Amino acid sequence: MINWIWKYREFITAYDKSNSENDWFQSYVNSYLMPNIDLLNGIYFRQRGFATRADILGRMDALGGKKYFEKLRTNIGDLEKFEESVKSCTQSILSNFKVQPGDLDFYIIIGLDVTNIYSTAYQGENVTVLCLEAANGDISNLRLLLSHECHHWLRGTFFEGKLFGNCVGERVVTEGLAINFSESLFPGNQVCDYCYVPEATVNWVTDHWNAIDKVICEEVYKNDNASGFFTRHKTSGLLPDEPPRIGYVYGYLKVKEYLEKVKSNPIDLVGLSWEKVFFRPSAHPEPWRVEDNF
Repeated sequence: MINWIWKYREFITAYDKSNSENDWFQSYVNSYLMPNIDLLNGIYFRQRGFATRADILGRMDALGGKKYFEKLRTNIGDLEKFEESVKSCTQSILSNFKVQPGDLDFYIIIGLDVTNIYSTAYQGENVTVLCLEAANGDISNLRLLLSHECHHWLRGTFFEGKLFGNCVGERVVTEGLAINFSESLFPGNQVCDYCYVPEATVNWVTDHWNAIDKVICEEVYKNDNASGFFTRHKTSGLLPDEPPRIGYVYGYLKVKEYLEKVKSNPIDLVGLSWEKVFFRPSAHPEPWRVEDNF
């Protein structure tokens, strides 16, 4: 069962109480930041590089203050109706699966626009955090984030504790399945929208596919968090002029190729072993290669 924790409400209170840019920062600090500082430090600020109050307010100032969140506030509108639409969308997504997630805490916050949705450890439990500013509170954009994360939740019922921080191969397949799932539910967007990367990154991956495929197949057992394939501010350093986050695009294309080969889909294969995507079914498996023309 999902335990919905709507911490964004205090942010909206701060927004609505402030009458101008001049009093926005004080309202933000008094109504949202300080009442939730321990929680927000634990699930967001510190792991995103905001170690002090000065760091947080400096980033808020760099964004442009209250004005930066005008569209977000407009899109959210009535809080009760907004929350019902988010819950309804999530339940509709989950209804596609025979399995359902276990008990989980789901924090809905408004952050500093440096990430979108993720799982993290907090007080000894894995929790999920959704940052509404990443989609400007627009349900048509939020549903892409929600569908991606819902697939992770359900895949996690098959591989508890192994999806993230395990190995590159697992991460490629986990992200690739989630991205293909989002696309199957909500078609019509650009690949870059599903992968949350610039279009130039998608083009770079397709233009350098053979080299990327070779390198990642050699790195499948390395730690995914340290690999540089999935991070925003660094790369693996193994490919010339490599942009950040190529692992998402690679995973999307690698898994799509596999799904087409086996004539299946991300729903039925939510519990797919990552090795099946990368290795030949033989006693001495070798990585599948693009040149095998599957």
